[in-house]
Amino acid sequence: MIAIYILAGVGAVVTYFTQDFYLFLVTRIIEGGVILSISIIPFVLALEYVPAQKRMLVLSAFRFAYPLLGVCMPWVAYWLAHWRLLNAVVVLPCLVGPVVSIASNEYTRHCFDKHIGIHSGTPRIIDAPGNLNVLCAVAVHFSFIEAYKCVSTPQIPTKTDASKKSSTTDVFKYPTLRRSFIITLFLWLMSCLTYSAGQLYAATATDDPFVMTSTTNAVDILATGLALPLADRWGRRPSMVCAYGLAAVCYVGVAGFFGKSEAIFAILMVGRFALTTAYNVGYLFAAEIYPTEIRSQALSIRQAFGSLGKFLSAQVVQLAFYGRFLPLFILGGLSCASALITLPLPETNNQRLPETLEEGEAMRDLPKPWFPCLARRKQELSATGTRGRSMSTMSAATIDSVSPH
Repeated sequence: MIAIYILAGVGAVVTYFTQDFYLFLVTRIIEGGVILSISIIPFVLALEYVPAQKRMLVLSAFRFAYPLLGVCMPWVAYWLAHWRLLNAVVVLPCLVGPVVSIASNEYTRHCFDKHIGIHSGTPRIIDAPGNLNVLCAVAVHFSFIEAYKCVSTPQIPTKTDASKKSSTTDVFKYPTLRRSFIITLFLWLMSCLTYSAGQLYAATATDDPFVMTSTTNAVDILATGLALPLADRWGRRPSMVCAYGLAAVCYVGVAGFFGKSEAIFAILMVGRFALTTAYNVGYLFAAEIYPTEIRSQALSIRQAFGSLGKFLSAQVVQLAFYGRFLPLFILGGLSCASALITLPLPETNNQRLPETLEEGEAMRDLPKPWFPCLARRKQELSATGTRGRSMSTMSAATIDSVSPH
């Protein structure tokens, strides 16, 4: 992570001062190669630090930054009116990243597995940590130890386990995990295509792209705020399917309001709202499906597919030359396809993150309720009824035993 931040910052400095086209091209290639990792690595680290109930909160904290800055950046660009300076302003803060990264820790579970054992229900230090990072991790995350003990019993890694490293190619040995991995790749490709194309279309379809870009990002802020309670209460899978379905209806149905600019604007904003909600939930969904052994690698591959989708988004928007609503029909069709291919994926809401490939494969046994909150309520009522019947049986037995015959 430190190296990535340094490369991004140095690349921005070189881009600002270079006058050679080929050097500029090389620096832009480097920038493109590292920028996505800037968002992936901190997100994965933060995701693995928190319990299952707080994962969507972590995602929302990350995702809020994008639309908030998206509202402001068009006006920063308008004010600077200098693309080299804009590039430096955007990327130079990455030079602060290495300083912050030094204070961060690796995955907490890995730290616990390496330095902490569970013996007689009590955490104990196996071998004294020799660096400040481990001490900080133990201190900061001591409050999570109880929850950690409840969900798993870690084993002290042997030399054989430590030396064994998994690769994303190992996913193809597990049928269910392989299917989920392939689905999430193409789902993210279509999500990024529709997400980026929707924003580009809104900016190019009006006479004032600065205002429209800010408006679109303001809608994204509202959608990001809704994604948190929606995905936590109704589940990842149902939320994505319903949101993609609503986006498909909006993008396809907008043609029926030809000539009514206010109605078209309102419908497009509703479609954008639904699409951003699904996009944000999907950002976390795949990270919860991928096992820890390959999570960073798998997310990087998924981001590469997302970059391909963003590349294709510009080509889709250009189809407006052949018909004003043609790009919207394509976005509607892709949103519908995204809803359909989400159906086979497991529901990960409030589930422990899979750590090994075997645990990822075992996710095929997870239930797939349409409304997890109602399913949990039903289980609670069922458990309450069972306890009530048990108490009634015990009471009846007690009365029978003390009654005179």
